Amino acid sequence: MVRGRQALAKSREATLPLNYEGLVTAIAQVHDYAQRQAVQAVNLTLTLRNWLVGYHIVEYEQHGSDRAQYGERLLENLTQDLRRRLGRGFGWRNWEMFRRFYLRYPISQSAIAKFGLSLPSPK
Repeated sequence: MVRGRQALAKSREATLPLNYEGLVTAIAQVHDYAQRQAVQAVNLTLTLRNWLVGYHIVEYEQHGSDRAQYGERLLENLTQDLRRRLGRGFGWRNWEMFRRFYLRYPISQSAIAKFGLSLPSPK
């Protein structure tokens, strides 16, 4: 976020456009910059969300007290229950991809803390 503020400050320090074409260019540059920053923020947030969902699934599978009750149907049950709560877009394949993503790409506890999050410890 600091880089974003610095870039906007530099933008303000630049000479103001004195002609219409300069105005159009300046506005387009500000828009493009802000749009790139928004896309990066969304990508980062969705990546973190996917990893955390995988974390919760794996931790449940490894330490869940009612694991035997659900067995292989965990992802199917998640699909049914969370579609009611969250809507479309979360099918069995998504849950499996989140699970694999977590297992494939470990993130250190310090990286998680940078986002102001803490992972619950297994009970």
